[in-house]
Amino acid sequence: MRTLVWLVEMLIAPLAAAADHVSRALALAAQRPLRPEDFVVAAFTISAGCIGFGSGVWAIWNHVRLGGLRFGARRGQVRDRAALEMFKALLESSRQNVVVLGKLNSDLLYFGRGSELLQASMEGPDAPRLATALNGLLSGEKSFEMAARRRDEDSIAIRGLKLGRHVVLFLEDGIETRVRYREILDALPIPLWIRRSDLTLSWGNAAFLKSAGFPALKSALAADAGFIPSERNLVANVLENKVPIAARCLANRNGERRAFALHFAPTEEAGVLGTAIDITEFTQSQAGLRCALEAGADMLNRLPIGVAVFGPDQQLLSHNSRYAQLWGFSESWLESRPGLGEILDRLRETRKLPEHRDFAGWKKQQLDAAANRTFNAEEFWHLPGGRSLRVAAAPYLGGGTFFLFEDMTEQFHLQASLSLLTQVQRATLDSVEEGVAIFGADGRLVLHNTAFANFWKLAETELAGHPHFSGIADLCAARFGRDGIWNAVSAGVNAMDPRLCAEWGKSRRADGRVVSLSMSRLPNGGTAATFTDLTEIERFETHTTHAAA
Repeated sequence: MRTLVWLVEMLIAPLAAAADHVSRALALAAQRPLRPEDFVVAAFTISAGCIGFGSGVWAIWNHVRLGGLRFGARRGQVRDRAALEMFKALLESSRQNVVVLGKLNSDLLYFGRGSELLQASMEGPDAPRLATALNGLLSGEKSFEMAARRRDEDSIAIRGLKLGRHVVLFLEDGIETRVRYREILDALPIPLWIRRSDLTLSWGNAAFLKSAGFPALKSALAADAGFIPSERNLVANVLENKVPIAARCLANRNGERRAFALHFAPTEEAGVLGTAIDITEFTQSQAGLRCALEAGADMLNRLPIGVAVFGPDQQLLSHNSRYAQLWGFSESWLESRPGLGEILDRLRETRKLPEHRDFAGWKKQQLDAAANRTFNAEEFWHLPGGRSLRVAAAPYLGGGTFFLFEDMTEQFHLQASLSLLTQVQRATLDSVEEGVAIFGADGRLVLHNTAFANFWKLAETELAGHPHFSGIADLCAARFGRDGIWNAVSAGVNAMDPRLCAEWGKSRRADGRVVSLSMSRLPNGGTAATFTDLTEIERFETHTTHAAA
């Protein structure tokens, strides 16, 4: 309010003075005649009044504007202070150690243990390096990360960032970090330990101490404990060559022989880090799998069937010895993993494939079937040399295809011989007037002649497919009526004593015809039944007897 009154007084004072001068000039002008210089004085007086009034208005406007700027600055300072307090609270609650500094280390701000850690790092042996990094960051260089040692050789991790005109340092105490990492490493079930450059033990986690048989790290360090006695030689090799080394060992743990996979790796400052992983179960499983594979390979080699497995790239993965013998391939050539197309080409050169007019098209069909895993369930290859092979292909579970090759030459020859023998037997039986039927041990019809079909009025279609004698008996009963003939056949076929089949017998069929039945047991366990029509002979004998009487 005082300022406003003062401004009003400053504005009115020039106006009052100008009015006073004007009134005096008018009074003098009224007492005497006007002269030209009076107009000059009047103009000067009026101009001075206007200038004074304008100066007052400008002063009032500037004062009001400056007052607004001061108010805004005070409000911004309050807001910045509140934001700073909030950031400080957030940083302290997150356990971050932060230092904010400007050029020439002005306007220092500390959060957490930032001041303590920065002071400790500046007093350590790495202080010159840290000072150089800070100066470079203040002069516009990129951010940096480094480890600065204390006087006690414990390190402090420092990360520096440039934010505007300020530098922000994030500091982490190496002791706290080491303790936190050790807690994590102690929770691992894998033994971990570190050896210095002089091969002495410097640290081991809880799993290592338990495996080595020490209750605490202090006692293990005093005894210079080791996971195995020979590990120092491995560590010395790592230190000499600066490369990691992996090894396997057997060690007694809790009275049990266990297998471990060891790994030693060099570090920049700590020495050599060693790890041990228990692979006993894995080794046992691997040995069992190897044994199973060897047993499977041995079994395949004993099979009379050639087996070949091709991968997804149609290269030969494995085979048995019969496959090599079947095609005359050398083991050395098969171990080079030839492709399916290469094998087909070689077989064609040696004339061990079926003859094809379009071999290229047939080969492409085989390769496409292997690539698309679409095959015929089974096919037969009749080779120029007279051999016949049964070829089967199917998808391999591991990807690719496996092929089975079985030499069917002997079986085809036996089947042809059997078919020829059957035809000869049938032709022989057809030359016999009696009806002959041969039943197998299972009671099914194996062979018969034409006289048997005619005697019982049976069609060849009804006798096809090796019907059982009970079915044939039902057909005969439907045509002639039931009698005891087929009951006798059933008794002979099912008789345990072969002598029961050697008896002759006569019976009258349901239609009145006299039938002579004789049966004999065959060497293969089958039964041969012979049916003879004695009706005409019986009539002739009866007529002769009556004539003689």
